[in-house]
Amino acid sequence: MIEIDGSIGGGSVIRLGAPLAILTDQKTRIINIRANRPKPGLSTQHMQGLKALIALTGSSIENVHLWSDEITITPSLSLNPVINIPIQTAGSVGLVFQIIQNASINSSKEINLHVEGGATYGKWAPPVAYLKNVTYEILKKIGLNAQVEVKKEGFFPKGGAKAQLTLFPRVKSAPLELLPLEKGEWDLNGEIIVSTELVERQVGERVKKTITKLASKTNLSLKKLEIRVVESLGVGCGVSLWANIGGQRLPIIGSGLPGERGMSSEKLGKLSFKLVKKEISAGSPIDEYALDQILLPLAIDGDFEIYTRFVSDHMLTNISVIERFLGPSFKLEDDFKTKLVRITPHW
Repeated sequence: MIEIDGSIGGGSVIRLGAPLAILTDQKTRIINIRANRPKPGLSTQHMQGLKALIALTGSSIENVHLWSDEITITPSLSLNPVINIPIQTAGSVGLVFQIIQNASINSSKEINLHVEGGATYGKWAPPVAYLKNVTYEILKKIGLNAQVEVKKEGFFPKGGAKAQLTLFPRVKSAPLELLPLEKGEWDLNGEIIVSTELVERQVGERVKKTITKLASKTNLSLKKLEIRVVESLGVGCGVSLWANIGGQRLPIIGSGLPGERGMSSEKLGKLSFKLVKKEISAGSPIDEYALDQILLPLAIDGDFEIYTRFVSDHMLTNISVIERFLGPSFKLEDDFKTKLVRITPHW
């Protein structure tokens, strides 16, 4: 049995460890789950993600309950092609998508996940729009195709989203190469989601004005930044941005943030833009959040060359979990010429 100490990180230990136990057919125990977080153990969104994994694979996972600090996975991989998952309150829809995506990497079947409830924009989690327009665009390059449909947006703390993820069987593809970028003109696109209650305060318009002003002073050409007003269970807003060179699919750099109580519209717009701009200014061909999310398929694929602005503690935790199951998978080297970090397979 493999045992992983969950105190090394947060929810990503669950989102990687549980699918890897199933993909490698190894019984696994994860202890001290989120031990260093303010509220240790499984939160609602982690619990719902594990329940989705059970529904998808037929695996047995013991102790899946709120604030559980230990789970044991006995794997099975008889994939169910259609699963329906309710998410209570404002658990992240995107994080449930991630755990299902990780477990379905080698699937020869089309997988359809229907989620009702939860948040499409939540703190410390990728917005669904970011996954659709950034992460899944990168995964297409390595043969992993996904289709996302959001029927209803959800915000913290009430949730209430309705969304669907369709994952298609993997197809053959070329190795993923994301090399250091030269200076160039970038196209910037995005969406601003605003609940009806915030229309009078012109939240969407203020966010857009801030981003437009900042982009005008840089090498980013703002092409389309749509404001969408939506009906939702609660008050909320969110911004997702994505940028690429001359309309090319890759490289693509993105950001995704929810609005927060006490945060001005101007600050939300500024933070969202800065996340994109700092990666482009460094010459990085991928943002840190997308890189985190594609580590598992890269390790399984085993043929890639990627440069990144820096390696976060979160990324190192994810690599350590992956390598517990797959063995040495990544080689990290400082590239002093570009001031980036080069990531290649550990051969």
